[in-house]
Amino acid sequence: MNIEGEKTLIADREKAFTDFIYYRLLDGQQDFKNERLDTSNISLKKAGEYAKQYNNKTVDALRKIL
Repeated sequence: MNIEGEKTLIADREKAFTDFIYYRLLDGQQDFKNERLDTSNISLKKAGEYAKQYNNKTVDALRKIL
C-alpha cells in the first residue's frame, strides 16, 4: 500500500494478532485471560502459520487463546 507516496506494508488480522502474542510473551506475559481480544474474525490456520515462524511458545499461546 502507498501512503503519502511511501510504500508501506500493512499486516492482515492474523499477522497483527500473532505479533501481539509474540511480543507480549517477550515481555513475560503468560496469561491472556484478562485481555479483551476479539478472535471472531481470526483464521486459526493462518495465524498458526505465522506463529510457526516465531517459536513453539507462540504457537502454544495462540492455541490457548483461540
